[in-house]
Amino acid sequence: VGVFLDHDFFCSRRHNSRVGGARHSHHLSGNAVDFRVRGASARSVYAFLRSHGSVGGLKLYRRGFFHIDTGSRRSW
Repeated sequence: VGVFLDHDFFCSRRHNSRVGGARHSHHLSGNAVDFRVRGASARSVYAFLRSHGSVGGLKLYRRGFFHIDTGSRRSW
């Protein structure tokens, strides 16, 4: 088990635009989170998240940051 480190949860339209976020990002409504887990492999965390039906959007970014949201099931 690793340590969960929250990076980004809710963001304003202005911030979302500045960081290149999607126009209809789930962060705008507080329905998404970006985070990383120290002490666990990215592969194992990804597999764990993928196995849960409550995770909609799932993305693994560089340096081990994950994005999950409550939208429809998808990855990119």
